[in-house]
Amino acid sequence: MKQFRLHENHLVQFKSLVNAIADGLPSNAPRWRGAKLYNAFSRALGHKDFNALKIDSKRYGKGPADVNDSLLVLGSPDIESHHQLGVTWNEYHIAYRSALRGQGEEALKSSSNSPLAQELGLTDDELSLLEWESSVNESSDGFPYNYILTFSQDCPSHILAKIRGLSASLEVDVSMNAFDQPEPEDDQDQEVGESTFYERLSELGVEEAIARNQIEAYFESESFLAAEAQLSSYIAESGLLFEEAPELTSYKYFVGHDVMSVLATGTMHGTRDVDSDRLITHHRTSPGVTLHLNVAVPSEGDRSLALDWEQSCF
Repeated sequence: MKQFRLHENHLVQFKSLVNAIADGLPSNAPRWRGAKLYNAFSRALGHKDFNALKIDSKRYGKGPADVNDSLLVLGSPDIESHHQLGVTWNEYHIAYRSALRGQGEEALKSSSNSPLAQELGLTDDELSLLEWESSVNESSDGFPYNYILTFSQDCPSHILAKIRGLSASLEVDVSMNAFDQPEPEDDQDQEVGESTFYERLSELGVEEAIARNQIEAYFESESFLAAEAQLSSYIAESGLLFEEAPELTSYKYFVGHDVMSVLATGTMHGTRDVDSDRLITHHRTSPGVTLHLNVAVPSEGDRSLALDWEQSCF
């Protein structure tokens, strides 16, 4: 299955939009909220779960300010969100179009407000004028579904009127991620240039020539199996045959406190198996792949690297 990617500063709008889509589904559809809902949409985008999507988004970068193009992928039949949600494509598409209109252009473009403010359809300034109590809606075995906010009757009525989904009793459901705080910049991996990446490895005791040869050899010998594993569902659905390593055309380099990594993107070139009874002609013969290679810092006296693929990319 092709993996669709979102920029890091588009995640809040992603959560807000999928919540709105879920609200617009038929009454007999599964009523998913919070982590379960985000995981379903993340799988539809080709990621293991929402946590894997967030990790990939950090690698992908901040991205442009306008998120419309990025989130329009949720309306594509290629991602098969309706299968994840247990509804028909027509039911899903109606909810998607309604959610997209309800979000409005400004809501989709705004990335400066907190996750909670954006879920409620408010600005941070408006949110600061409200008072509420929060509780957790959870299953009988303690699994948390979402938060329930109950607002004070003393809150400004014109702001309360803007809150999406607010009940007559001044209650509203928000996701378990509504109070997420961005991680400090120092804790995030930093994207660097190729030369800086290898200079850092040299500082840690691995000569540049040795590091380059080892990483290049690993991509050359192991990338086919990694890409094939990443595309396993796509291959099963399409009946395509892949016999050669992916053509990797772009490399990004990251340096963190505990691990370094290389993110390579490219294309797998397949052929159609005319004898396959699973042949689906609309599948592209050259799907994209993204391979995330972790580069472990060697122990003292060890001049080689410990290399392994990041499991969240499969």
